[in-house]
Amino acid sequence: MADKQTLARPYARAVFEVAKEQGALESWLNLLSCLALISNHGEVLQFLRSPSTELGKVELFLKEVCESFLELSPLQFNFIRVLVAGRRLELAQQIKSSYVAFFEEEQQRKTLEITTASPLTSEQKDMLIERFGRELNRKIILNEKLDANLLGGFILKNGDQVVDASLKGQLFHLKDILNAS
Repeated sequence: MADKQTLARPYARAVFEVAKEQGALESWLNLLSCLALISNHGEVLQFLRSPSTELGKVELFLKEVCESFLELSPLQFNFIRVLVAGRRLELAQQIKSSYVAFFEEEQQRKTLEITTASPLTSEQKDMLIERFGRELNRKIILNEKLDANLLGGFILKNGDQVVDASLKGQLFHLKDILNAS
């Protein structure tokens, strides 16, 4: 069986193409974000997956929740119906993730996640944005996370690529080398 990301990619591609055609990239991103949040809530997902829950009720529930955050177009509601009918709501997070990748490619930008032990200075952020922007030929958006357990250095995530330049990571690597000897 294919993994979730593989199953989600065609949905994301189709949604992206429709959103691009409609000039509604942000609106569709908001819908996918809403569906991803709902699908990550254990109790809600259990209710939605239950064989005793009618699909029509699931569709209406999702429509009501999403409409409390954004105005749904008929096409967006049809997309919800397709996910529900195909029992693919659990792919919402992966669909959103693939959609964001298509969106960023279209916008010539890239989101990188950096985790550090202490907050970066604005000069450090500017340097990283400039350096990676030049290397990737994209406008860089830097999402910063803090983790005091790193001790120092940073962990940089670019999609599924991870660069662990943290002191904690280097100590674990040294431990592995010593244990292998």
